[in-house]
Amino acid sequence: MKLRLWLFIIVITLAVFIIDALTPPGMAVWLVYALPLFIAARNFPKKKVYLFTAALSALVILGTVPPSALLTPDIAFNRIAGILAGWAAAILFVRQRERQESLRDMDEKLKILLEESPVGNFLVQDGRFEFLNDRIPEILGYSREELLAMENVMSLVYPEDLDKARKIMEDFSAKKGDRRCFEIRSVRKDGGVIPVETLTIVTQHKGKPAVIGIVMDISGRKELEKRQRDFIAMMTHDLKSPLTTILGYSDILISKKKEEPDTLEMLESIRRNGDKILDMVNYFMTVFRMEAGELRVRLAPEDPSEILKEMEKNFTAVAARKGISLKVEFAPMEKTLLDRAYMERAISNLMENAFNYAGPNGAVSLSAYSGTREMDRRRKNRGFLAISVSDTGPGIPPDEIDRIFEKYYQSDAKTNGGARGSGLGLAVVKTVAEAHGGRAAVESAPGMGSTFKIFLPLRGTA
Repeated sequence: MKLRLWLFIIVITLAVFIIDALTPPGMAVWLVYALPLFIAARNFPKKKVYLFTAALSALVILGTVPPSALLTPDIAFNRIAGILAGWAAAILFVRQRERQESLRDMDEKLKILLEESPVGNFLVQDGRFEFLNDRIPEILGYSREELLAMENVMSLVYPEDLDKARKIMEDFSAKKGDRRCFEIRSVRKDGGVIPVETLTIVTQHKGKPAVIGIVMDISGRKELEKRQRDFIAMMTHDLKSPLTTILGYSDILISKKKEEPDTLEMLESIRRNGDKILDMVNYFMTVFRMEAGELRVRLAPEDPSEILKEMEKNFTAVAARKGISLKVEFAPMEKTLLDRAYMERAISNLMENAFNYAGPNGAVSLSAYSGTREMDRRRKNRGFLAISVSDTGPGIPPDEIDRIFEKYYQSDAKTNGGARGSGLGLAVVKTVAEAHGGRAAVESAPGMGSTFKIFLPLRGTA
């Protein structure tokens, strides 16, 4: 129940006069201060506690009957001493309460900071955990009790990294404030190995050196770095082969003093490889723009059937070389607003993906159709163009369907003798489709092949 100061003062006033009348001289002073001040200090703000103390001091003086009793040395001493003691008690009570509130507030903030931190926090002393938050058990797969019971935290280090960890600990001085930041692999309870990044600092705990720090699971970052490295390696390798051919034939042509019958053939090879490099450079530029969020389409009226004819021409030789059946089907279509360069890149990505996964003696089909669908009450019939690429490959597991268009994601399905890609091809498809106001979709099941579709609004409608 919340106390009201005015009511509290009235009650205490009555108590002062009653106690003063019933107790020996001076005794009332000590009785009326103890409990009222304690209650006031716990229930009222600081200013009100001091106001109450002043009021109580006045009551003690006014409670002297008759007033001439104040001239009596023993009574005067007790009254003055009581008033001074009351003020001292009020100040001490208020300051103690403020310290307790400050400590409670700090404890609450530290608890939030440590227990709800997105990274693991720990205190290690003599090779054992003295404290850890809930994030560390989540990272390592152990319970808090199991980690606290471990004799040596080094048992969590991956065996191949033990020497590295020991060297770090040897170099770690016992000087307070010494800091270290390092990456190391750790072993989870289930046997899995995860890379972690640790930031530590030397401190003192119970008079002895200890180490406090944070630990973060960097598995996602390491996987991303690996895929980026693989992407760069693939890009370098793919550029090297056609460039070698171009430079080799160029040297031959330069050394020739007159035209020969095979000159035209070499020039055509140079042209083909030059086109290949240009196509690759355009692809990499598309990827970089997509990564930077700067991919912008330039729409112009285009005949989709012309794009499909170009795709058929480009992949006929690929189908023959890999022994895969290629089927292209489409009906005459009206022009629609497209960015031809980006759309050709997206369809090429789907075709390359299909040929990589179609399997021996498999089949790949490219088709297109248009239709309408109900979207909303204002615009019920919305026209769309669908471009579909199907293959007879192993299909996509259900747990991968939702991630197949993610950047750098690669399916575990085996390719048809093709190299693993960068994990960006389907991400480019999705980005290009959405930049046109459309979307990308996939239909697949294990052992049933896959069908990828790009849905585009007709006539540039959104």
